Amino acid sequence: MHSIVYADPPWSYDNKNTGGSMTSGSANKYPTMSLLEICSLAHYIRPIVCDDSVLFLWVPEPIEEYAWTVMDVWGYKRKGRITWIKRYPGNRRGMGFWFSTETEGLHFGIRGEVKPFRSMIPNYLVLPVLGHSEKPAEFRGLIERASAKTMPGVNKLELFGRKSIEGWTVLGNAVDGLDIRESLTRTQSGIVLPEPIQIKEDSLDTKLDRWFK
Repeated sequence: MHSIVYADPPWSYDNKNTGGSMTSGSANKYPTMSLLEICSLAHYIRPIVCDDSVLFLWVPEPIEEYAWTVMDVWGYKRKGRITWIKRYPGNRRGMGFWFSTETEGLHFGIRGEVKPFRSMIPNYLVLPVLGHSEKPAEFRGLIERASAKTMPGVNKLELFGRKSIEGWTVLGNAVDGLDIRESLTRTQSGIVLPEPIQIKEDSLDTKLDRWFK
């Protein structure tokens, strides 16, 4: 069972082109997931996390409100965010429809009884941009340092990770070549999980009511 969850879902946007060219959007880089599909991962995540646990969830600025929805469905109460202030090489700037987007939020929340970290680490990091959607390793280190006093030695889970990390259970297509739902199912035996859900064009509220009755 895991007490810290760190997730960077492959969010989908209404438009494939989210940057400066017709090949810059997420959907042209890797398979993406809708809000409904990400919410439905609650079925697979809840059985392998502790009743008292912390979630760190990356959500891009244009769809930041999704952080509240996903955390609620996954069973977490949002507590705040850590901001990545991005530094671009040369004269490059971040893309955006309204302003140049040069920050991204790592939202965090808790389920159950989790003691506050009481950490003096600032809630932002200024770091260079990496590959498309790639997050700096410093954020994983920040989580480890901030939680060390109140949650020492706990099991840590990374979802949609890109490579194996010592001290973490890392699940993601780039690591194991599997769909995230299959990866989550394989992390613990003896758990009965639901059949895949056929997504239809009705409202989010209706779907969530049907899934979590």
